[in-house]
Amino acid sequence: ISTVSVLYCFLYKPMPITVMRTAPFLMLAVAADAAALRELEVIDCTDGRVVDIEIKAATVSVPDVLEFDTRAYHFEGSESASVPGMTIKMHPGTECTLRVTNNLVGTPCGDTHSNTYHCPDTHTLHTHGLHVSPSEDNIDTHIEPNGGTHDYVYHLPEEHLMGTHWYHAHHHGSTAMQVGSGMAGVLLVEPHESYSLPADLEELYNDATYGVPPMLLFHHQLTPVGGNGLFGWLSQQELLEQTENNVPLNLNLLDRTPGLDFYSVNGQYNPTVTLTQNVATLLRMVHGGGNKHITLSVNSDSCSLLLIARDGVFHSLPYLNLQTIHFIHGTRADVAIRCTEVGTFSVSSSSSEGMQVDTSNGHDQVSMFQIEVLRSDGTIREMPTSAAAMPSHLSSLLNADNVVVGGRNGVQVIVFDGVDEYGVNNVPFPGFGKGIYVETFCLDTTYEIKLGNNRFINTAGPGLTTVTPHPYHQHINHFQVVNGRDPSGEIIRDGEWRDVAPAWGVVMRFRPVRFTGEVVMHCHLLQHEDRGMMGLFLIEECEVPSPPEDPCSAFVGRNACKGSSDCNCEWNRFTSVCSCPSIAPTTLCESYTNRDACTTSRCPTTNDACRWNSGQRSCSC
Repeated sequence: ISTVSVLYCFLYKPMPITVMRTAPFLMLAVAADAAALRELEVIDCTDGRVVDIEIKAATVSVPDVLEFDTRAYHFEGSESASVPGMTIKMHPGTECTLRVTNNLVGTPCGDTHSNTYHCPDTHTLHTHGLHVSPSEDNIDTHIEPNGGTHDYVYHLPEEHLMGTHWYHAHHHGSTAMQVGSGMAGVLLVEPHESYSLPADLEELYNDATYGVPPMLLFHHQLTPVGGNGLFGWLSQQELLEQTENNVPLNLNLLDRTPGLDFYSVNGQYNPTVTLTQNVATLLRMVHGGGNKHITLSVNSDSCSLLLIARDGVFHSLPYLNLQTIHFIHGTRADVAIRCTEVGTFSVSSSSSEGMQVDTSNGHDQVSMFQIEVLRSDGTIREMPTSAAAMPSHLSSLLNADNVVVGGRNGVQVIVFDGVDEYGVNNVPFPGFGKGIYVETFCLDTTYEIKLGNNRFINTAGPGLTTVTPHPYHQHINHFQVVNGRDPSGEIIRDGEWRDVAPAWGVVMRFRPVRFTGEVVMHCHLLQHEDRGMMGLFLIEECEVPSPPEDPCSAFVGRNACKGSSDCNCEWNRFTSVCSCPSIAPTTLCESYTNRDACTTSRCPTTNDACRWNSGQRSCSC
């Protein structure tokens, strides 16, 4: 079955949802002609509220497209499955408890560790993007079937930034299968009562007149694909066949089926988003996918796009004008859109653009959703131009002092690797509680790390990479991009804060604050994570040894540097730095983006000259 090239457009006609009980599954039927984008039900979890989430088998549908059996979340005692899950709102400075009860019928997993697909009925919940204690966002929990339960209690710091995030299943060995079944939802952090937005941003984020509901872009990959090769993966059916599965898919294709490899938005295929002419409107989008990345294009020259925030963190000014909206696995984007012409336009995804040469890792869809622009009602709203205030833990590190290259054990580069056995820096995930860490970092210290190998490099912006990069994801602490190696900034932008990034040689900095403990990092191509491409950082209170003091660094300007007798000081006219040639520098070669600065600088590990690759326009040791 192939993707249809003709997409149907239906008038919006609200109809009630009907629920029909069938044993042992629950059938959730949704009105067939509800083409307008639906708003997912919202649960406000604040002031100590306990939200009950039950996991059990159900039959669900993408209206008019297909029905299938799956493991699914059920909220607050409802007999209706939520695929995707309800939108959860949390508030800084308050307590929220998500009580997860697993009523699947299956075999308990216990503490068995294996870098294979296993334990399809054991569950763990991850809040992707929250800055909370790793003891609260703890994926070393095993909620067993047949009635197991666990309370996830979250205490967001008062200065936690408002933002767009998501939650999803994260039990090692069954993450890809459970997320692919629909066990995911939008997670919104509301602003603290002491936090305020500038008027133009406030108008977008609290828009009762023209606002669009948060959008979960969810990948359904149900057809067999034969998961082989570096970036091959298994379909949902194939994943189920790898485990002791007792919830078969039982697919039933309906009238409008686009095939078995497609994206839905808020559980709908190709819904319609309504905008008003000349009114800037905010789209808060979550990419709930663990297999592919997507590149969205609005098929109208009359619509402009402005990137306001990514991965739940506001951008600095000026906001980036976008040609396309690119989503790495698991990332989020808040994008302002303003259209000047009336009409209906499709928003498509193309695998010919983005960060791959092997297009199997991208996704083609003629229309992810439609935009219907209504004639102006006289209101004119321009794009925002004001900056949002940032909390202290997200203060820029680009000009930070005392930056430490690499962690306490000297790891300066993190590489996802493996063919038969996946791992991080050649070490498959050893499991929790083993005391084995990719690296150890000290609290309240700024670190600089390179993500990935230089061969994963974006040489000239979107569309020109040598190999698809693994998507790097880090729990608890966002990191700031020093050099994203993407001149366009559409995929990754220098200076922005992320929790997912393409590991193609990105140089990032992060400063762990407030929370100690084991922090998870992994490839967010979730089947790679299940197979061992995951590791742990240890964050602890410790002292960082001071680097050797460079007596030359105090001299400002060429004449002062050359005129000194200390250490035969050398002046670098390209970086404007005076340094001692016998003392290794503390800046990664990969931080330099031009040939002159690269070839006149030295590598921190060897003190040898950095080398410039003209073909890739990259600097390395």
